[in-house]
Amino acid sequence: IITQCLEAHQKRSNDLVEKVRRSAAEIFEIPYHPIDSSQMYEVIHQPYWVQHRWNYSINPIPQTFIDALVPAGLRRRRILSRMIRQRDGLVLYNVENLRSATIQNINRAFARFSSDLKEALSETIEATKGAIVAASEKRSQHNEAVGEEKAGLKRTASRLKDLDSALCPR
Repeated sequence: IITQCLEAHQKRSNDLVEKVRRSAAEIFEIPYHPIDSSQMYEVIHQPYWVQHRWNYSINPIPQTFIDALVPAGLRRRRILSRMIRQRDGLVLYNVENLRSATIQNINRAFARFSSDLKEALSETIEATKGAIVAASEKRSQHNEAVGEEKAGLKRTASRLKDLDSALCPR
């Protein structure tokens, strides 16, 4: 059930992260590399069922010995009472065991999901920062190249003006 609940959220978060990465790759004209998102969240703690719990008592005389000494009617009531207490104790113990295992599984699954999501977002942020830096460097290099070309064109235009005035005096 935990896996099914988190599956939809995992798919949605993976889709969002992929959209951001794809958009950054398109905007900054860098290669797009998809991330691996095949992780599943599984149950780790398997509860177990206890069928018998040993009853420890500081009374040196066992209850079965006392049962043998009392009349049959009282014996039945004592045995029935003891069996009901044992049953209730076992049920309570096993329910608590199931509850504890379930809580541990849920907490571990949500913690892992949260950690995986933070990691994916962190990787996406770092990749986007890298893309911004690469685009900025590319733009700076392009601006330098354009500036050099512009200066060269200005020099050529100046030479052409000089040649034009030398060839065609006005």
